[in-house]
Amino acid sequence: MKNCYYVWAVFLLFFSVLNTSAQVEQIEVSELIPLALGGDALSQAKLGNAYWYGEGTEKNYAEAVKWWRKAAEQGLAGAQLGLGTAYSKGQGVPMNQAEAVKWWLKAAEQGNAMAQDKVGGAHWRGEGVGLSQQEALRWWRKAAVQGVSSSQVSLGMALFRGKGIEENKSEAVEWWLKAAERGNFLAQACLGDAFRDGAGVYQDIDKAVDWYRKASEQGFAPAQGNLGDAYWNGVGVDEDKSKAVEWYRKAGWQGLASAQYSLGNAYQKGLGIQKDAKLAVQCWLPAARNGHAKAQVKLGEAYRLGSGVPADLNEALKWYRMSAAQGLAEAQANLGVAYWNGYGVTQDKVEAVKYYKKAAYQGLAGAQFNVGDAYYSGLGVPANEKEAYIWFCIAKHKGDAVAARALREYNWSLSEADKQTALKDAEQRWFAIETGGANLN
Repeated sequence: MKNCYYVWAVFLLFFSVLNTSAQVEQIEVSELIPLALGGDALSQAKLGNAYWYGEGTEKNYAEAVKWWRKAAEQGLAGAQLGLGTAYSKGQGVPMNQAEAVKWWLKAAEQGNAMAQDKVGGAHWRGEGVGLSQQEALRWWRKAAVQGVSSSQVSLGMALFRGKGIEENKSEAVEWWLKAAERGNFLAQACLGDAFRDGAGVYQDIDKAVDWYRKASEQGFAPAQGNLGDAYWNGVGVDEDKSKAVEWYRKAGWQGLASAQYSLGNAYQKGLGIQKDAKLAVQCWLPAARNGHAKAQVKLGEAYRLGSGVPADLNEALKWYRMSAAQGLAEAQANLGVAYWNGYGVTQDKVEAVKYYKKAAYQGLAGAQFNVGDAYYSGLGVPANEKEAYIWFCIAKHKGDAVAARALREYNWSLSEADKQTALKDAEQRWFAIETGGANLN
């Protein structure tokens, strides 16, 4: 499952403290114009809103900016917020982030919550103002206290990850709950992660699924992908691969690579949907192009086997290389096989062993056996029975039956004492591999 709280995208909504559309409906634009020309700041701000949103008149950003500026110069916070947003977006005026922050700050200092939220975001990103996490958090907290859900989410994320502030996952969850109750889908998705992982709250898979569902129903792709995973694996809900496929499809259409990958797997296996190798490839392809390592190796396998696409070993190797470069053990092992046997490349057992080792140190049992076999045969590396024995023991411990048979049936010249020493070394190396402490050096 993807962690939604690492999808750090603060969805900032632009709403003036003025109830723009409602007020435009109450007073016709034709009635606002004479009042605005007479210098009435509130009428000027409303007229700016009307032109900005196209309510009661044609949308005209330049006119909106003109009227907002008049009201902003009279100190009306809502107009200052609007004028800052126009500068930020480059609509009606040339884009100028520093000018945007200047006007937002004027509104923020008057207590305008949305302006406080935007000033916080500007400081966090260092756009139009100096980069300062502390200033960002100060303004976000002001806005969060006033109920701005995007600030509540941002403040929660900073607290959760300890960015610019001491880590406090429990407080992060409290802010997300406030935002989620106001319907903020990113907060709902983050709560799903928190309850799933037991981070800042007691682990509760049922609540995690409930929050993912709320965010999913609002169209948030990462939550939809996680809800799909829940149905696929029967975690927090009854297993239902058809429902999983529905959610994977919704998220995949939005470009979520992990959902595209999972949907491709469903088509490949015919689980929850009719088996279709071509559609599997069509799902994996956009995910692979977006850098999804597992989709890349799946695509490589499809081209190698001619499943859903014409067989093309060169294309298979291209995708294996992309995946292997990201560190995926399966792709590294497949490249090892290609170099060992000369499939689509010039045979090179030294290069093959390099790839086998990369995968072996990530815990892939088949690659661990291949490394052992290379040491036993002296192909690609100097012959070394002790190293061979060590790697076969590691692979056996991972459940590799071929390695177990090799330990029994190969013609070993090692003494029993050497085997015991090798077995101890194997245990230590296996532990280092499993705990992430092993490396190729």
